Amino acid sequence: MSMSKNKRQELRKCRELLRVLLAEKKCFFCKRSLLPDGYVTIGNADGSPINHRITWHHYNNDHSDNRRSNLRLTHTPCHKAWHLSQQWKNGKMKRAA
Repeated sequence: MSMSKNKRQELRKCRELLRVLLAEKKCFFCKRSLLPDGYVTIGNADGSPINHRITWHHYNNDHSDNRRSNLRLTHTPCHKAWHLSQQWKNGKMKRAA
């Protein structure tokens, strides 16, 4: 079953709005822009999917604490690398012999 024309238009508008809201945001870890330069175009109703891997990081490491003040936007690879480094640091991972 396909999506109605109205729903497709609304989805395109939501994606465009999301691009505008993320335009000035930077990754909490690497400090680079969350979206590639020139990716944000306003007013052309480009509703193509946002294929950039972006996620939330819980600043206090409490994953049940979803207050806005505890959430930081990050690139998914940066977020995964940080958690992996924390596992190494805390001795939860061992080097292969």
